Amino acid sequence: MAEPREAVVLDTGSFSVDLAAKKVTREGEQIHLTRTEWGILELLTRHHGRLVTHHELLEHVWGPHAHAKGHYLRVYLNRLRQKLEPDPGHPRHLITQTGIGYRLETPEEPYRPPVGRVPGSRVSAVAGPSRTCFPYGGRAIVR
Repeated sequence: MAEPREAVVLDTGSFSVDLAAKKVTREGEQIHLTRTEWGILELLTRHHGRLVTHHELLEHVWGPHAHAKGHYLRVYLNRLRQKLEPDPGHPRHLITQTGIGYRLETPEEPYRPPVGRVPGSRVSAVAGPSRTCFPYGGRAIVR
């Protein structure tokens, strides 16, 4: 995994994460997180804007033999969204990359789905509120 970003306080616009103080605030109020929720959010915060795989999250939070606990990630990410996202059903910050992992997005690095036809294929990308997925998890490269 790439080197984590050294942000002491990360402000998403909806909530703030203070890694040094181990505090999360939303609309000026401190939000209580469980140890597991904090472990997940801490790793995503240290690598904000980058994809963190299921494997990396499981190992960081539950240890090297936690691969059978993959379904736990969905449960805990849902809890984090309920606590932190303005609209948990349409998350803007705690983003799922289906089948791969999760990413924490901040206002300066929003996910922008590619628009238009993928060169050399019959797949058209559609921009909008839903996340665009390409076959086999690939990204459109426009030259």
